[in-house]
Amino acid sequence: MSATSQYKLNQGRGRKLGTRSRRLTRCMTKISFLAENLATSLSLKLMVGD
Repeated sequence: MSATSQYKLNQGRGRKLGTRSRRLTRCMTKISFLAENLATSLSLKLMVGD
């Protein structure tokens, strides 16, 4: 196996992993964003004393 073909193989595998991790990262950011919003709204409610 030549170095170039091995590199291409690794690139393909990396791309597949990259998309999955990127999707996961996006999901995690969305979750953390929602959690942050929830925390801020709760703290605001507590500060107001609603």
